[in-house]
Amino acid sequence: MPARTSRTTPASRDVSGAPSVSVGVRRDQSRVPFGGDTRYFGVDLVATSRPRTADANRTPVSIGIIIDRSGSMQGRKIDVAKHSAIEIVNRLHEGDEVSLTVFDNVTEVLLPRTRIDAASRARFRELVSAVYPRGGTALHDGWVHGSRAIAPEGGAASGRVVRCYLLTDGQANEGITDPEAIANDVAAARTEFGVVTSTFGIGDYDEDLLAPMATAGGGLFHNLRDTSEIVATFLGELGEAINVEVSSVAVEIDHDDQARIDSVSGLWVRGGRLDPAADTGGRRTTVLDVGDLVGAENRTIIVGIVHPAGDVGTDGPRVRVRLTWRVPGSDVTGESDWHEVSWTYADPEACDEEPIEESLANDAGRHLMHRSRRESARSSRDGFLAKSRDLHAAALRSVARMAVHSASLSADMAEWDGAMADFSVARAPRAAAKEAVSTSDRIRKGRRDLRGGPSTPTA
Repeated sequence: MPARTSRTTPASRDVSGAPSVSVGVRRDQSRVPFGGDTRYFGVDLVATSRPRTADANRTPVSIGIIIDRSGSMQGRKIDVAKHSAIEIVNRLHEGDEVSLTVFDNVTEVLLPRTRIDAASRARFRELVSAVYPRGGTALHDGWVHGSRAIAPEGGAASGRVVRCYLLTDGQANEGITDPEAIANDVAAARTEFGVVTSTFGIGDYDEDLLAPMATAGGGLFHNLRDTSEIVATFLGELGEAINVEVSSVAVEIDHDDQARIDSVSGLWVRGGRLDPAADTGGRRTTVLDVGDLVGAENRTIIVGIVHPAGDVGTDGPRVRVRLTWRVPGSDVTGESDWHEVSWTYADPEACDEEPIEESLANDAGRHLMHRSRRESARSSRDGFLAKSRDLHAAALRSVARMAVHSASLSADMAEWDGAMADFSVARAPRAAAKEAVSTSDRIRKGRRDLRGGPSTPTA
């Protein structure tokens, strides 16, 4: 699909030959049962990039570091967290920015957004070295102050790559604690100010809070299994931030109002009604926020569309898909052309006979498996073993339809099916649930595992 870009006055860097995103759309089948069912399509994204050295023409970054200093961070956790923050600052360039916020039941912005130079590096090291554990966990308040501390004056079009890194080992037990309310605030900060939030959990933290925060913030949720992974993951995040080529990437899906969009890949969903007077009952645009892409990065987004019932031989809900993005460090924005996807209602037997393209079967099947692993593990962790079994059984039916058309997926499905049995016969340990949530989110979003450093491949 061709892409279009628009330019106004360039901001902080030369954007000649500005990077863009190439887009392709694949669907599973052309038919859908007349009684209604879910069909899937994949949106394939590849970010192009301009040749550059590691230092030349890099977009400046602004890194807001937020550290939990509650009493449970005592000992090696707080020591390694402080060391990791210093390592981040050591690697920033002059012209980059940093802020430092710490929280327990009280939040303190120790260093507001500050331009990096020799004096500010020294001041940062002095401030972070004096942090010590105490008190409770006002996590929302800590994030609010930390995100405000790094938010640029120019908002989302500031010409910078802006990141918030939140490290915690605890449960939110002070102030606002509702995960949905917190996630909505994180999404608003990303939309209005371009602040991307990644979360880092270690110890007895709440994955049901940190994972939605990262999804809403366009970042990644990291389950840190021990303190040795803090430094590597912080630096891995920084490595990606300085190599961002396109930001605020979003998949726009224009669809009939009676169809429902399922974000199989677990992206943050925004939606709004369009054309309510149309004869079809109206159109709706659902937006899936992808986040940022580094140069030459490939992502596949899997989307489900839940069709209502219809008459054999008639067309199902019409779907149009396009991509939008921004080039950081400039006023350049881009959008792809619309790509239409459609299905025709048919007898179930005819649907079963139609082949599914193998690569789409592989991608959709694996995303469905990892989503099921996440949800089944969470239910099992909470003691709802029957619910865990039901979630797995429903996913198994969807994956089995894909596996018929892919030998490799069929083999993976057998392994996944066996692993899921553990979640249905005994309560999942907290550590296993945390890892299932983290791994599922990372793989479905097409992100790398950064716990071993910047070069760690995706599992």
